[in-house]
Amino acid sequence: MVVLLLLVLLIAGCSHPAPPPPPNRAEELVRAVRDDSATAIHRLLSAGISPDTLAPDGTRPLTEAARNGRMAAMQVLLDADARPDLRDSSGASAMDDAVIDEHRDIALLLVIHAARDAGESPAAAAWFDSLGAHRPPGDWRHVLDGELTSLALLGAVIDGRDALVGSLRRASGVPNRTGYAPLLVAARLGDEHAVTDLLQGGANPDAEVAGHLHETPLMEAARDGYVAVARTLIHAGAHVDRFDAAHETALMWAVREGETDYAKALLDAGAQRNLRNAAGETALDLATRIKHDDLIRVLTPP
Repeated sequence: MVVLLLLVLLIAGCSHPAPPPPPNRAEELVRAVRDDSATAIHRLLSAGISPDTLAPDGTRPLTEAARNGRMAAMQVLLDADARPDLRDSSGASAMDDAVIDEHRDIALLLVIHAARDAGESPAAAAWFDSLGAHRPPGDWRHVLDGELTSLALLGAVIDGRDALVGSLRRASGVPNRTGYAPLLVAARLGDEHAVTDLLQGGANPDAEVAGHLHETPLMEAARDGYVAVARTLIHAGAHVDRFDAAHETALMWAVREGETDYAKALLDAGAQRNLRNAAGETALDLATRIKHDDLIRVLTPP
């Protein structure tokens, strides 16, 4: 027994500790993006880490940059040919996060990058560069056409260029590779002037994000309770009871955001209280679950 014990101790003493697990380089890249460290991002990309890598937490470098408003990181990643169309594990793209979190400079940079992917001419590139630099970009009619006019209009909405929005508003129905209709972004930003201009130019008041979760301008305006925008959209014919991919209506969006006045405006416009989402909940059920007394009173049938 003593001999056996000595043998076990000898083996244990000769064994080497297990090496630490190798670092996860994707996670390291995402962390560098959160820190907005262009130097660290360059180093990791030079080491062969893909700018489109998916980190263990399900995020991608571009979506993380957009979500956190990391402009330097976004520029480095786009210069390294990161793909803005890729989504993270939550289903969000970089443009989704930039628009939802109102990171205007990030969203505008993505629009300018999309114009380059669309095969812009040197004159069009100069026009978009001026827009990105917040300088007057000049007359677009001689340099832009097709998808580029839609991207220019989207950029004008993001940058708050009212006169340019009015000039380009007829391009509101032209699809572009970001998937975002200018009207939807104007509604998200609460830009009443742009919403009115775009609708007068023929924009679809129910325009959705292409190939995504079926959000509408009414839903996007609900995020911050832009009641005036909602009334303008409804007056233009927006359907108050359209469903998104989760079978939720603008009224349910308003409830989730705690926007009582917005919910009242939708109810005044005829929104139905008894519709159910994919989980079987009504707007009142949602209000009850989050314990929002004002919304519960508004949504309780008389």
